[in-house]
Amino acid sequence: MAVGFELQSAAEVTVSIHTQDGKVVRTRMEGRAVSPGRYERSPAGDASAGWDGTNESGQVVSSGIYLCRIQIGDRVYSRRVIVIR
Repeated sequence: MAVGFELQSAAEVTVSIHTQDGKVVRTRMEGRAVSPGRYERSPAGDASAGWDGTNESGQVVSSGIYLCRIQIGDRVYSRRVIVIR
């Protein structure tokens, strides 16, 4: 799954995946300084924020609804993600 976002100016970005009860499943970017621009379907590397459906231990997560949380500076955005296996 690609996590897309656009920045008008440089900012610190954190992208994380959570269970519905708020437990962190995976953190993809944590407080990383990111340059302005559009980030979507990012290849692996500096601005990569994709999620492969695994937890921090590399185990595949079960089917269900998860929350993708994107923090850009002091603003927080959330999106629901449905995993079907």
